[in-house]
Amino acid sequence: MLNRHINLPTLTTRVACALVDFVLFLALFLLSTYVLFDPIFTPTGDQNSAYYKNLLLKNETLVNSGLYVLDENKYYNQLNNGTIEEYKEIVENYYLTDKYFGSEWYIENGGTRIALSIEEFNSSILLIGTDDSLFEYDSNNGEIDKTKVGVYDKSLYIDEDKSKGLTEDGEAELLNFFLTTYKGCFSDLFNDKFYLDAYNFVNNQGTYQIVTSLAFSSIFPYLLIPLLNKKHYTVGRLIFKIGLCNVDGFEIKLYQVVLRFLPPILLSLVPLIINDAFILFPIYGGYLFVTMVTTIILKERTSIPDLISFTRLVNLKTSSIYKDELEMVRNEDDEF
Repeated sequence: MLNRHINLPTLTTRVACALVDFVLFLALFLLSTYVLFDPIFTPTGDQNSAYYKNLLLKNETLVNSGLYVLDENKYYNQLNNGTIEEYKEIVENYYLTDKYFGSEWYIENGGTRIALSIEEFNSSILLIGTDDSLFEYDSNNGEIDKTKVGVYDKSLYIDEDKSKGLTEDGEAELLNFFLTTYKGCFSDLFNDKFYLDAYNFVNNQGTYQIVTSLAFSSIFPYLLIPLLNKKHYTVGRLIFKIGLCNVDGFEIKLYQVVLRFLPPILLSLVPLIINDAFILFPIYGGYLFVTMVTTIILKERTSIPDLISFTRLVNLKTSSIYKDELEMVRNEDDEF
């Protein structure tokens, strides 16, 4: 630095300063998220709002699809440890009948898919005709009957009473097939435009809410306060008497204060681009980690904001920040 009257704050002081500003930011973030913007973006109390309708549609879609079943506590959950017949019935009802895709509820709420025909179900779900299918068409007097759901084809046996049944291996294989197919129903439903539109709307609203809250709560402590005071203090820097100077140790310009705020603003746009609010947490965690590392290992304890804005943090208790080199020399001459 050209300014010989500059002293850097200790690492402990910088950490304490950053912690104060972060606590203020966090308080504003929680306040704005749950008090200011929650009624705007997620007005669940207003049953006529688009958000409430889509949230209800998203949740009720799973129940109306029949994939979620009532447990002993009267809660809707996925079926666990079900029997072959239970899984088989749910899969067939979901794909094959008009119980869901043809229901009034589905159609009235904008659903456009139709149930599969028996032939479509046999070919696309039971995979009849493929080498690895567990099923075959039923037959009547030697004639293939394609109007019926395929029947299990492997591990059949006839006991001494001439009754047809499954071996233990066959039962396990059939149960595993219908359990896997049942789980596949959820993937199928989650990719249905009907469900996807409602899910994306709710997810978008949550993303907008978090990003707006983030911008609001960041601007006040990290941009507005530093811009509105001559020494560009944040609350933390004011408490610990830390100031800002340029790389030569002289007064900074206003645009440099703005540049220090640039990284979090750019990072906050990422969730909007990829439509995922939760990506904010790993992104900001990574940013804070890199900033901490650079502050520890780089010369003059420079952080990411310091590097981007060509500024440095200085200890105002033992430093003098002059406008330029001429003012520094003049003050030195006055001292003598």
